[in-house]
Amino acid sequence: MNIVGFISEHESISRPNLGIPLKELFNGLEITPSKLSKIIDYLQNAKCLISKTLFFFDTENNPIGSYIIYTDGKWLWPSYYVYYMKMKSRILIPNDFIKNIESNNFINPILTDEEVHNAELYYMRIFPPSKSANVRPKIEELGLLNKKDNIPKWWK
Repeated sequence: MNIVGFISEHESISRPNLGIPLKELFNGLEITPSKLSKIIDYLQNAKCLISKTLFFFDTENNPIGSYIIYTDGKWLWPSYYVYYMKMKSRILIPNDFIKNIESNNFINPILTDEEVHNAELYYMRIFPPSKSANVRPKIEELGLLNKKDNIPKWWK
């Protein structure tokens, strides 16, 4: 499993060491418009692995959209990667990633439950939840945990 398209400016709050700077994203090779269109279609129509309620804006405060992690079973990428691909045809796309897409004839594979589960496990290993996202200690501290069922009381 590999990751691609993570940009440090968007990951800086919860994962400060992840991704490349945005300015480096546009240092790739020129891609023909027809090929780029096929790649974008592939990326947008892949399996949605994780969807968060975060909404992203670019560095000029233009809306990008929701934070979604997609996969084709071999690669993971964030939804905002496509946003930047649509801006410029000169974008950094690893050759191995392009070869993977081409080997699938620009058609996303149908993933088995096991492949999806493996991608989820990989995501959780490389992107563990930040401590700020962990509300369980606070729930326990406030006495809001139903000890019998080990779930917050309001979930019953």
